[in-house]
Amino acid sequence: MSTFTDALNCLMTERAIGVLALARSVPCDQAYVSRLTRGRQRPSRQIARRLDEILRSGGQLATAAEDTRRAVSAPQRPAGRDSGASIDAAGIRETSRMLVAMERRLGGDAMLPGAAQAFRAALAVAGDDRETLAATAEAGEVAAWISYDAERPDVSRRFAVEALTLSREAGDRDMELFLGSHLTMLDIEQQRPASALRIASAILEARLSPRAEAVFRIRRGRALVRLGRDREGLGDLQRARSLAGTGGSRDSWWTFWVDGAEVAWQQGTARAELGDWRAAVPQLQKAAELRPGGHGKRTVYHDQACLLEALTRAGAWSDTGPVIAAVATSGSGITSARAAAVLHRAAAHAAAHGPASVADAIRDLAGTP
Repeated sequence: MSTFTDALNCLMTERAIGVLALARSVPCDQAYVSRLTRGRQRPSRQIARRLDEILRSGGQLATAAEDTRRAVSAPQRPAGRDSGASIDAAGIRETSRMLVAMERRLGGDAMLPGAAQAFRAALAVAGDDRETLAATAEAGEVAAWISYDAERPDVSRRFAVEALTLSREAGDRDMELFLGSHLTMLDIEQQRPASALRIASAILEARLSPRAEAVFRIRRGRALVRLGRDREGLGDLQRARSLAGTGGSRDSWWTFWVDGAEVAWQQGTARAELGDWRAAVPQLQKAAELRPGGHGKRTVYHDQACLLEALTRAGAWSDTGPVIAAVATSGSGITSARAAAVLHRAAAHAAAHGPASVADAIRDLAGTP
């Protein structure tokens, strides 16, 4: 990777700015910025100076660009299957699998620095080979998910948008859909239900595998509930429940996580958003019971935290004891800001409305003074 590319990637990470946002600030095409971050194109002097202004680097990029121009380098072998690019792709995918496995055991907070570094390193070697671009997009999706679990939604969105650009360059429709599901999830979480509804509805117009359809039924259903269209939204979630149980050979690899436990959690969360906590409890209970068989420790911990919050909100104080014990066990060694945020809410509600013993126990779990 060139001196300029090194400097650009470091500055983008330090300033927490992604490809799309940087391209809009220049302004220029985001694919052009993507090529700059991967060392596939040299910037003009004007662009280098403009990037210096945006990233407040005091002329660092302009200097680096000049150094790169003057450098005498050996001819580069084009990327492709015969050049070793497929080996790079295999290495990137192996790193992604390792990060996912570790995140499922330890939570997003612990794994975020490594995931971000892995994505940036993959960008450095991506080249123009489609297989390697697709693997790099997957690394971006992994970084986006881990950022989400670490309660860094803006960072998560930046990684997802960058990865989406790469998946389109690679022609990887499955990864494009996976990232579309991630971005609509962020829209829902960040109070942008109209955007989530628009994107999910457009995707549902295409022919999808059963579980892929279930994903976007979930996204559309949650968005509709947020928009006050309760009956339609809950209907979409019920349809997703049926689809999740009819998977087969047509299902895309990225839909592995869509099962009865996930749909139950989504239905329970939708009920909670409607303020119907008593109806939310059995759905979240079902998710917590089903999840341990095929999901990681971090997911189990989060499910149990959500169930505990629902019980406190429903005033079911006598039922909280076993769940508090389960959260204490499942949360051991996990750093998940997303689960911690749920426990903080439960602790605050219990302190205001519940028995002191329950409030104290949940405060201990949440680390609340």
